[in-house]
Amino acid sequence: MLEAGKIGKTKKMSTKLQNAQFKMWYEEGKLPYMVIQDLFKLTRDAWYHTAARPVWFANKMLLKNNKLKFD
Repeated sequence: MLEAGKIGKTKKMSTKLQNAQFKMWYEEGKLPYMVIQDLFKLTRDAWYHTAARPVWFANKMLLKNNKLKFD
């Protein structure tokens, strides 16, 4: 839903909300692939060619750009 909102006037707010969601998942200890499994109910191998891929990628980039790592 937030990925679709990144067009036009809602782009800034959608990105802000998405980043807040990703940070919340990070604080809960959820790796990006875990989010995809829980949210989209897809196996780790099945989600790559679905609408889940941009969500996974954006989550991965936020973690990388903010130097957030899991132990």
